Amino acid sequence: MGISEKNGVEAYHFASQPFNSENFCEFLSKIKTTPGKKTYVFMDNASYHHSNLTMNRLTKYKLEPIFNFAYRPDLNPIENTNGILKQSFKKSGCRS
Repeated sequence: MGISEKNGVEAYHFASQPFNSENFCEFLSKIKTTPGKKTYVFMDNASYHHSNLTMNRLTKYKLEPIFNFAYRPDLNPIENTNGILKQSFKKSGCRS
């Protein structure tokens, strides 16, 4: 999910299969940038975040990567949201 302070949710991507470099790059292509301003992408250390394909696309789309510290999900606020969504799905009887 891409979120900006000004516009809220800017981009999101639901994948029908586990994320990999190709579908992550599809998500990156949806992020809107503003000329003259840097756009940052906060990522954990999943292998597809560090792939050559991803690094090339970040450069192509003029996106600046910020990598979370390894093994520190507490510093990645989206993990809290993911946990809440997961609990909600479990309570409703949905399975992943």
